[in-house]
Amino acid sequence: MVKNIMACSVLAATLLLSGCGGSDAEGELQTQQMLDEGNYEGVIAKITNPVTNEDYMALAAAYMQRAGLGLADLVTVIADSTEDENDEAFTAFVKSVKEKSSSTALQDLEKSAGYYKDVVTDCSSSTTLSTSQEDACLYRGLAQTMKASATIGYIADDISNFGDDTVPADPKLKASTCAMQYANSLPTEAECAVSSEDANLIFANTKSYERIQVTIGADTFDYLLSGSTSPKTTVITQGYCTTDSFSPRLEQLDGNETDTYYVCPITETAEAEELTTEALIVDALNDGVDSIGGIATEDMQADIDEFKCEVLGGTYNGSCSVSLDQNVTTAEVIDYLNNNN
Repeated sequence: MVKNIMACSVLAATLLLSGCGGSDAEGELQTQQMLDEGNYEGVIAKITNPVTNEDYMALAAAYMQRAGLGLADLVTVIADSTEDENDEAFTAFVKSVKEKSSSTALQDLEKSAGYYKDVVTDCSSSTTLSTSQEDACLYRGLAQTMKASATIGYIADDISNFGDDTVPADPKLKASTCAMQYANSLPTEAECAVSSEDANLIFANTKSYERIQVTIGADTFDYLLSGSTSPKTTVITQGYCTTDSFSPRLEQLDGNETDTYYVCPITETAEAEELTTEALIVDALNDGVDSIGGIATEDMQADIDEFKCEVLGGTYNGSCSVSLDQNVTTAEVIDYLNNNN
């Protein structure tokens, strides 16, 4: 991602809640002070029933901070990615986000982007947006882009070698892309062996999943698929749990626990929207690019075009060798991940 974006947004970030039209000036000042001090838990505890745009903006910023990717951290992440001469910009960005993100980054960035969306739903009509709405669109785009990047780091074992074709491929990332191909009824890679283990595995969230195993050489990985018809989606999991309870959520299995514990979905309630690889990468990338592009300057747009061009598999030299007037698809994301693994 891009320095030009930050050059236009750092000032707005330091004045996050100013100019939003609120009347509770003292409360907003207190909230801004909490954000400046990195007290994201204080902001989350303070605003339990968001109503105003100021509430949504503050909560969105707080969840970005809790993800380990607050605006101050973002400056470092973007600088690292744009100054790395060994990697393409987005590849370096993915690795930098992984280094900075917390263990709850995916859930927190999902909430952050959602709160920014509460401020403005459609970021494409830039001529009708207020200054504060343009800020919300910019931050929403950044949150979505970071969410996609964090997910790529999450589905790999060692993202530090991402984009380096001189080292062996990461088995977990290869298995993850094979699981995505299997779920979407796409041809799987030759080195992947996929088997369906449980067609109807129901957890404590009352959601039903198909459990599959993907074997890469000597390594075997378990995945959960969601959806009753094809295409399905690959569910984001964290640790291991029984089907009866999400507690304890074990980091690794030991001994006889393998008979009763399974890879555990992050989503713990029936009401919560399922977090899937496709939604967290494909949909987030498309929404992130669209949200930023709606308010981009000419310099910003050039950077955004280069970013999207990489994921689409094109070559960028002032313009992209493939058309940018299209959404990124699951198949293109899979190709991008495999080409950089």
